[in-house]
Formats: sequence, C-alpha cells, structure tokens
Amino acid sequence: MKEAEYSKNSAVMEAFLAKLFATISAIKAAYADLQTPQFPYNNEAIQSANQTIVDELKALLELKHIFVKKKIDSSPPHVTLMLAEIQEQQSLMKTYEITMNKMRRNRKQ
Repeated sequence: MKEAEYSKNSAVMEAFLAKLFATISAIKAAYADLQTPQFPYNNEAIQSANQTIVDELKALLELKHIFVKKKIDSSPPHVTLMLAEIQEQQSLMKTYEITMNKMRRNRKQ
C-alpha cells in the first residue's frame, strides 16, 4: 500500500514540476514576443505581449500557492503531465518562430 501511495505522490510531483517548467517556458516565449514589436514600434502588439507575460506570471504565482498550501493533487497526473508537455512544446515553437523571424528581418537589412 505504501509503495502505491509513494508512486502516486511521485507522479503527482512529476506532473506539478512539468507544469511549473511549462509555465516558465511560456513566460520565456511571451518575453521574446514582447521584444519583437519594438522595432518598428507597435503599441498594440506590445500591450498584448505584456498582458501575456502578466497572465503567465499569475499562473506561476498560482502554482506557488498550490505548492505552499500542499494542494498539488488536483487532476490525474498523467493528464497534467501531458498538458504541460504540450504547453512547453508550444512555447518552444513560439520562441523558435520569433527567433527565426528576427533572423530573417536582420538578414534583409
């Protein structure tokens, strides 16, 4: 019985950490997105990117509260883990896309 509980707790913690790192990747992508509309200046795009960063920081703060209050066990760990992996891959793709677009613009100049 203890081994099953340990295994479940381990899976829950692994899923939580995956969600944490996915959120950090999303913040990184949002920050890269914030840098893009500055040259040439695009106020609307800057405000949108800034709001995305704020939203992701709120999500990170929520994860902190969940961790501190020890209420990590919210959904099936395998679902949380899969969703976190998808979010992280999407953030990485967005970061790479922004970087590629920036390199293309620099090459044209």
